[in-house]
Amino acid sequence: MSTISIPYGAAYSFSAPIIKAGSTDYALTADWTPAAGDVQISKDGGAFANIATLPTFISGAAALNWSLSATECEATEIVIQVIDSATKAVQDQFFRLQTTKASALQVGVPQVVQSAGDTAITLDATAAAQTDFYKGCVVAITSGSGANQARIITAYNGTTKAATIDRAWDVALVITGGSRSIFAVFPQGLNQPLTSAQTTAAVPTTAQIATEIFDTQTVEAGMTFRGALRLMGAVLMGRRSGTGSGTEVFNAAVTNAKARVTATIDGSGNRTNVTTDQT
Repeated sequence: MSTISIPYGAAYSFSAPIIKAGSTDYALTADWTPAAGDVQISKDGGAFANIATLPTFISGAAALNWSLSATECEATEIVIQVIDSATKAVQDQFFRLQTTKASALQVGVPQVVQSAGDTAITLDATAAAQTDFYKGCVVAITSGSGANQARIITAYNGTTKAATIDRAWDVALVITGGSRSIFAVFPQGLNQPLTSAQTTAAVPTTAQIATEIFDTQTVEAGMTFRGALRLMGAVLMGRRSGTGSGTEVFNAAVTNAKARVTATIDGSGNRTNVTTDQT
């Protein structure tokens, strides 16, 4: 399956051949006449639907011209499926297209913020007219009030130019005066990006790391690393009682508030039973 990179939300045409059924040769005009239902597209994993414009053979060439409308290109991934529904004149074929969101604004070129809210920003009037065109892109405040902040656009209204961002601005944006906020939009690639919240959540805290090491990992069955340290501390540094009585008790180190290790000792000084408290 071929993969082609195309612009998002803009009509696009490309040339590609297709193999004749039962052959290794490319199909020619006389071999196949595309009919309704032969060529369908799926947008972002959705149901296949008939393509708006059927492909046509290029005069004098063993290739066809495939055309997609702007609406058909409003997706991150587009799959074109060719299955001749009548005579099977050509072999079944898939084309996979991925879109790039090359901004209608010049990418990275500063623009003046038109309006802003806690979790919103209205882009320049020349911004793209397609809804969700900038979804997944990064909007960064390059100067003015709120400079050096960046947020991920989670939704975009092509009519109003209003973009919703993944979390509130730390410093409010200003749209007038000498400190007015200036922004730039940057594409973030083809894959669905992580939100700022997800990125932050992905970095474990010191407490989470400590819990993983001391309370999740085990030294041996039924004994965590933290529990083992508590028992060793009791035996090495805690108060000891019952020596010579047949039952020796080692209390928690430092506080001596809990019996951590209780051992039964026989007449030869051997431990015949040991109970512990790691809590």
